[in-house]
Amino acid sequence: MKNPINYIHRPTGEVATEKVYGQSGLNLFYGSSFGIKITSTIFSKKWFSKLLGSFEDTGFSRFKIKEFIGKFNINMKEYEPGPYRTFNDFFIRKFLPESRVFSENTLKIPAPCEGRYFVIPSIKKSNSFVVKNISINLEELIQDPELASKFDGGSLVIIRLCPVDYHRFHFPISGEIKQFKKISGPLHSVNPLALSKKPDILMSNERHLTLIHSTETTPANLYLGHYLQIEVGALMVGKIYQKHPQPNTLVKRGEEKGYFLFGGSSVLLLFEPNKIQFDPDLLENTQKGLETWVPLGNPIASLKTV
Repeated sequence: MKNPINYIHRPTGEVATEKVYGQSGLNLFYGSSFGIKITSTIFSKKWFSKLLGSFEDTGFSRFKIKEFIGKFNINMKEYEPGPYRTFNDFFIRKFLPESRVFSENTLKIPAPCEGRYFVIPSIKKSNSFVVKNISINLEELIQDPELASKFDGGSLVIIRLCPVDYHRFHFPISGEIKQFKKISGPLHSVNPLALSKKPDILMSNERHLTLIHSTETTPANLYLGHYLQIEVGALMVGKIYQKHPQPNTLVKRGEEKGYFLFGGSSVLLLFEPNKIQFDPDLLENTQKGLETWVPLGNPIASLKTV
């Protein structure tokens, strides 16, 4: 990749450069018009990602783990010790309980997963919004006109998970699941190189949508209302596993929602209009065109008081 992928590492506030897993493959898949054509025809198909993912479920794949940890400087002291019988076992490793803590302040919105955050304070359903080579149109993304109207003018969070990241995702706010649906689609990479060549990836890839109605009370009697959590599949993601897809299920702040099997992925959050305000550092970094790496459970926004 000619241009490095820089982001802000929130715990230190410093600019970091991403180490890209599978760099040569991404260059092959998305580095030319021919590569993109072959990727759209073959490599982005679900059967191809399942085929690759099936190897990660074999005992042979466990020999990749040690090299992967060393190459990407993964601090295994933060995770449960295993044993990891396959690479996929390692890929969906869990944090030790004390490694990450969700904020219990009900005025705060915590990060539902660990990755690179980009925030959009207001997005209109009538327009395609293009930011950092990402094209978002609410009606195309959600494929439900009534639901798209509910979030018209609302706030959007885009979270990109790299293969080196923790790949479990959580509920940021306690509530009741009102709706769950799957939208079929291809499995293109969500790497910035792929997005620069095909900006509509988040709207076309396979995705799972969960509508949750907040049940939390706040000291100021503020009301979050509904939020929409969307998990987006990507190249080499063999499966998105959901623990609680059934409507009418009550879920808790910080509770695990599910996980992605091998590959890089994305999670989106949508909030109703005038309900939240993003943390200043996320807004500032987004305005500079930089993603912010945020640890799981860190606050990313607050309920609006006005």
